[in-house]
Amino acid sequence: MKRELVFLDGGLGNQMFQYAFANKEEQGGHQVTCCYGLLEKRKTHNGYELDRVFQGIKAKRMIVATYMVRVLYYLIFIYKLSFCKKILNLLSWDFIMTEEEMDASTSKNLFVVGYWASWMNVRDVSIFKFREDDLSGETKEIQQGTVSSNSISLHVRRGDYLSPNNQWLFGGICTTKYYEQAIQYMCEHVQDPVFYVFSNDIPWVRENLIIPNAVYVTHNQGADSWQDMYLMSKCKHHIIANSTFSWWGAYLHQDKRKIVICPPKLTNVEGGSPNLFPEEWIKIEG
Repeated sequence: MKRELVFLDGGLGNQMFQYAFANKEEQGGHQVTCCYGLLEKRKTHNGYELDRVFQGIKAKRMIVATYMVRVLYYLIFIYKLSFCKKILNLLSWDFIMTEEEMDASTSKNLFVVGYWASWMNVRDVSIFKFREDDLSGETKEIQQGTVSSNSISLHVRRGDYLSPNNQWLFGGICTTKYYEQAIQYMCEHVQDPVFYVFSNDIPWVRENLIIPNAVYVTHNQGADSWQDMYLMSKCKHHIIANSTFSWWGAYLHQDKRKIVICPPKLTNVEGGSPNLFPEEWIKIEG
């Protein structure tokens, strides 16, 4: 039996992919532990969120293992010291960052660090049960509207995506043209659509996109941002951004009749996350 330490990192959407991957590995008969130590004192996004957002999450801090994986990451990935992996292998350990490395590894113990963003790594969405008792009154009120209408979640992510470090990675994918075509498609295929708009830059959306029957969701900020994902998951159809946050908002909605419009890729890295979007989702070039 393999022993895997799966390390959580990134924002809420990424943490969910990593946790889902760990769940898949556990269902495959491996001994798996999720570690959130890398997210402690993290200033970006909202740090470690799974426990606060979902019920029944099993993850540990694991201080020593976290320290070891930080050191190994720099030695192996940053400084390219390949002999470190050889020493690890002699000790029956391996440092895994990709699906290919996972498939090729013969070690009994694994440090698993990666994003694992693929619908094929999600075996059971029931592991993500929102803490509905913590929802605000305004969120509950809007949720009633998503159920009673032909609701469409529309996510526009700007903010952190506009920084110089992120622009080359995420920019130029979900353009105004992408949203215009997606909105037109929904209006042609959904009767009396109501668009629930989520964004970290609502003023920009109001000024640059013409959205009929729009409900702008503006009250979920900071630590309450997860409630936007909850509301997305309660909409009947979805227009997502190149963001794992709205990916999960669409994916958690399990009605097979849903229409999901997505961009053709998550990032501008060639070959990155090739299996992120399910085949039935409608891809629109931006």
